[in-house]
Amino acid sequence: MKVTKNSVFLGSFFWMLFALGFSPSANATSPGSKPKVASYAIGPDSNYDLLLKSLDSAQNKLLINIYEFTNETIADHIIARINAGVTVEILLETEPCCNYRMADLGKAVLRKLYAAMKASGSKDHKIFLMGRKLVDPAVSVKRRFHFNHAKYLIADDLLVHMSSENFTETGHPVPGLVGNRGWDVAIESPDLVEKMDGLFREDSDLSFKDVLLVEPYQNALPAWVNYQAPGTPTPIEKTPDQRRNRKVKFATGAISQAELILSPNSITGIETFIDGAQKTLNLQFMSLPSTWGRQSTLRMNPIVEKALEAASRGVKVRVLLNDERVFVDTGSDPSIPEGNEKTAALLERLSQCKKLDISSKIIDIASTGIRYIHNKGILADSDQVLVSSINGTENSVKNNRETALAITSADVNAYYTKVFDYDWSHTSQSYSDAKTKLADSQLIGCPMLPGETSLSPTTLMASGMGFFFN
Repeated sequence: MKVTKNSVFLGSFFWMLFALGFSPSANATSPGSKPKVASYAIGPDSNYDLLLKSLDSAQNKLLINIYEFTNETIADHIIARINAGVTVEILLETEPCCNYRMADLGKAVLRKLYAAMKASGSKDHKIFLMGRKLVDPAVSVKRRFHFNHAKYLIADDLLVHMSSENFTETGHPVPGLVGNRGWDVAIESPDLVEKMDGLFREDSDLSFKDVLLVEPYQNALPAWVNYQAPGTPTPIEKTPDQRRNRKVKFATGAISQAELILSPNSITGIETFIDGAQKTLNLQFMSLPSTWGRQSTLRMNPIVEKALEAASRGVKVRVLLNDERVFVDTGSDPSIPEGNEKTAALLERLSQCKKLDISSKIIDIASTGIRYIHNKGILADSDQVLVSSINGTENSVKNNRETALAITSADVNAYYTKVFDYDWSHTSQSYSDAKTKLADSQLIGCPMLPGETSLSPTTLMASGMGFFFN
């Protein structure tokens, strides 16, 4: 990529707009146009199939932005497109949570993709690496985003595939194996492709210094990609366990609109989506802490606040959260409630003492047959769907590069609502274990609703919400 004065100026200009909270939005249809076609899937049942379909559809170009990429089978399909003459550009995060370095599995996949690009002889393939320490471990640059946490691809000038899931063995597992609960959607829309292509070009802009370009026909990968501790074999990602539950195939239907929501500064788009709910609101999140901030800046999580506001105006709200015990070390105290359990306890207590139609559960991963909830999805009424990479954390909303699509479609909504209902009905108890009961028992009285308190730390403590410091 040739960096010119004009490209530096344009990149800086667009980044200034992002920093000020201006996020591009894309309508999948314009007034008077026909509805667009979308395919949609769930993990672990069928998002692998849909992802491969999207990858295999590319005839001329593939643009991919992915946070974690360790699945060699997915890499093989990308390599097949390279061998078929498709130009591939990929943007990868090099410092994923929580060790802030790419895993050896990710390095192995990167080397494999690089070798295929180099062997093709094409000068058009590109690998963009985003991070702080891209070449010399002793030299750190300032990053635009805490993490490049987006998960999407663009095939030709036709299709955008967006997901809550990474390219890993549990994010997009072979059908029939245990993996994460997540949502994928692939939309045929040249208008949306144009917006996403512009986003990819902005994020891979070299003028910001937090991106390293590797052109395989002439450049080597940085030395750290080839580094492996002496005597350590290349790890093989563990195959997930066999899944006994049903398999839900991906489906195809019509959509009338798809609006792009971006982090940083995605809260306005998320709040607007929730505010639009009139009858029902279903939220399924990997992480949804009850509060954001620390000490003097502590406040209620605005996503939780908006869910409570919806319940206050008569919307039936259900919140299904991940069981965070899947991430806890065996040495941790199992009696200490995690963030999601605190949120569930808060919502249940408010439901009881404020007489709100809002209920919350911690997913039963054994009964539903999943590894854990990695989803960050919201359903409103009978035709609104948010497919997203945006967790309910302050960092994800404010600091990461994240992508989401707010979709208007009765077909897509019906599909994901059935899956949500399945997960909800197979999680029998609102309080899934002793930790959530403990969280509820430490609430004093009836916590105040949004609008009833300024949510200062002193007021939070007085209302019994002091337990929810994160």
